[in-house]
Amino acid sequence: MKNKTEPKIKLNPPSAPKLRLYVWENVLTDYTDGVMFALAESVEQARELCYQAQWGKDHPPGDTYTQAIAASDKYSCAYDLLKEPRIVESAEGFAVWGGG
Repeated sequence: MKNKTEPKIKLNPPSAPKLRLYVWENVLTDYTDGVMFALAESVEQARELCYQAQWGKDHPPGDTYTQAIAASDKYSCAYDLLKEPRIVESAEGFAVWGGG
């Protein structure tokens, strides 16, 4: 009989690709700056996840309607996702103040 219990969640089991936290700071600016982040295997996947968080799955990144709006709208997350994110690979805390 085992006395130890196995953890139920393993973020990066040995066979799984390594997940990283991709963070875009000073983005989605209106009166104050915002932040976008995604836990993903690659920066490309992180960009897609953030994009879908704003536009939804009905407008994938290749959708012409969404691309036209994103290219002309500096308040779109697509504009900010052109920036390179900060990649977090070790323990770190975050705090983002609201404002407006």
